[in-house]
Amino acid sequence: MTKKIAPLFKSTDEQIEPLTATITGDIPKWLKGDFLSIGPGVFDIKDFTVNHWCDGFGVVCKFSILGDKAQVTFTKRHINSDAYNKAKTVGKPVYTEFGTKAYSDPSKGFFSKIMNNVLPELTDNETNCIYKLGQTIYLATESANKRTLNVKSLLSEGKVDLTDTMKINLACSHVYFDPDGTGYTLGTSLTSGVKTQIFKIEPKGCKPGEEFKNATPLCTLPSRYKTSISFSHSFGLGEKQIVYIEQPLFMNGMKLISMTMKGKCMWDTMEWKPEEKNRFTVVDKSTGQVSPVIYESDVAFFYHHLINVYESNGQVVVDVMAHDSPEVFDRLWLKELRKGVYALKDKPSARRFILPLLKTEKDLMALP
Repeated sequence: MTKKIAPLFKSTDEQIEPLTATITGDIPKWLKGDFLSIGPGVFDIKDFTVNHWCDGFGVVCKFSILGDKAQVTFTKRHINSDAYNKAKTVGKPVYTEFGTKAYSDPSKGFFSKIMNNVLPELTDNETNCIYKLGQTIYLATESANKRTLNVKSLLSEGKVDLTDTMKINLACSHVYFDPDGTGYTLGTSLTSGVKTQIFKIEPKGCKPGEEFKNATPLCTLPSRYKTSISFSHSFGLGEKQIVYIEQPLFMNGMKLISMTMKGKCMWDTMEWKPEEKNRFTVVDKSTGQVSPVIYESDVAFFYHHLINVYESNGQVVVDVMAHDSPEVFDRLWLKELRKGVYALKDKPSARRFILPLLKTEKDLMALP
């Protein structure tokens, strides 16, 4: 890939005053609302540059659409997270990011620094996902810290720590929804033993910003390891089933706990074990019952997102956008991207897996 991509990885400025777009074609008159997006966009703090594209501090963008006036305006703001505000003060990140280690926070006292080395605070640098749960717009990353957003000002109005409400340390970036607004997400606890659970969130009747207080564990998912966690950015939600894919990119629990003390980044805690393959777990969405049958792929693959999950003729069809390996992470180092180099060899492809609905492994004998 040529150097034409290099300008895409500069730090972006804010656009606080609405910028009116030039319209080509027609906008439907009935179309009215705000389209929001989120992603990393601030890579340089004073004289410091983060290492990885995923480490960039979050930027939220808004396209405000008024179809009856044939008008679209654009605004964007840096997300006023604790991670970003402290980095601006210190001149370096003080929370561990994906590819950049945490630096000392001078605002912390001696004992606070010791405690942070033992039980490190996780970042609230939200760059991965934006969603509406109940009455609240949330900004999300893979930690248990989520932030709420004021859509009018594009400022975050608060941080929601899911370690308090759901007793988890890591939470996948996505919440998926039923038509009635019920949400589902996935979280992992480290402090009470490594445990990954799917949570059901019923936001009706909640005050804005308190929707996660109504989260209840739907089930606990099986895992091959007691001290390592499969990297889980998302899962699959169908009408009747939830599908969780444990992939062989594992975060070593002991490395996670010691990463701040040892000056390591999140990527340093991860281990790719392709000999372990991928394991599919099917959960009954209405009861939370976990199928005792574990389905395993022929070869290992890495994925961020599922495309679709649905039931057909007594089988669950699972479509995944997958790579053969997590090489994509190693192609997002900012130093190379700013040279215009993005030499990804392991391109993603859509892959379909068909899982027969079985009560026990013995039921396989009944299949034609």
